[in-house]
Amino acid sequence: MPSTGASLYSSNEWMGKMKRLEGKSALITGSARGIGRTFAQAYIREGATVAIADINLERAQATAAEMGPNAYAVEMDVTDQQSIDGAIARSSPPQASSIS
Repeated sequence: MPSTGASLYSSNEWMGKMKRLEGKSALITGSARGIGRTFAQAYIREGATVAIADINLERAQATAAEMGPNAYAVEMDVTDQQSIDGAIARSSPPQASSIS
């Protein structure tokens, strides 16, 4: 299929007007640093509220503080199911529990 040279994702005008994740929330594991942090930054730029989930709570808190009001820290060890369940419970939006 021939390319027209136009791409929805390369349009700076379109990207500046629309926040694709506005009103959404995400929990991103390992987001206190590295690629997880980069994903968290991208989600926040797109309007999401992000739980910065990491085994190192201090680092997660520092990262969340740097990212601003749409980020908050959650301690989570991905090798421990109880830790995962607890992090999900702490990062779930309150209205989600009332949806039938």
